[in-house]
Amino acid sequence: MRLSIAPLLLLVACSPGRDQAAPPADPAPPPTVTVAPSDTGEAAALAAAGGRVSRTGPTLTIRLPGGAPQVVLADDSTEGESYRSFRYHGPLAGAPFHLIRVGYYEGGSWLLIHETTGRQRPLDGRPVVGPGGIRLAAGNFDLEAAFEPNMVEILRIDGDSLVSEWRVDPADWGPDSLAWVGDTVTLVQQWRDSGAGQYRPVRVRLARGPSGWREEAAGR
Repeated sequence: MRLSIAPLLLLVACSPGRDQAAPPADPAPPPTVTVAPSDTGEAAALAAAGGRVSRTGPTLTIRLPGGAPQVVLADDSTEGESYRSFRYHGPLAGAPFHLIRVGYYEGGSWLLIHETTGRQRPLDGRPVVGPGGIRLAAGNFDLEAAFEPNMVEILRIDGDSLVSEWRVDPADWGPDSLAWVGDTVTLVQQWRDSGAGQYRPVRVRLARGPSGWREEAAGR
């Protein structure tokens, strides 16, 4: 009896072999990325606050002593004028305030909150505390984008408030390297030069006399 081998050959041809490529697997889903609401800089600042300041999601909470109401600052991610973000930068060294960076849809500012009363005081520049915690100086350099004020200000600390003693908002130079040296403030005025984005530095100091604060050449 003669047997046909055609069905057997067909079966062998249709069976998967070692050299036959496997069908492609389904692509793996992208990894899930969780973005923390605060960066590592804020995490360190919160740790330095000793439990007085905390963040839960978009909300920053500052606890005041003596049972006073907490200060609660909540981010608003709405695009446009309503946008706000609050990032804690730690206790202000040498003064009884918490320092917070406020972000807007374009630009930003600074906010001081008194550590006992919770009184809030916005500032256009980052503050630097002077000797003895009596005064602070604030400056911000923004000549090009103009998203924020271009300014220098000196303020006196009066309890939980700040009193402005001197301020200038120059149009042709921006303040750089603001620092206290004794009871004077030194800074570098970055003057606009002939080329776009070019600046000419001039070092000056701010000194307080009988009639108030005045600008002097740094060498005097």
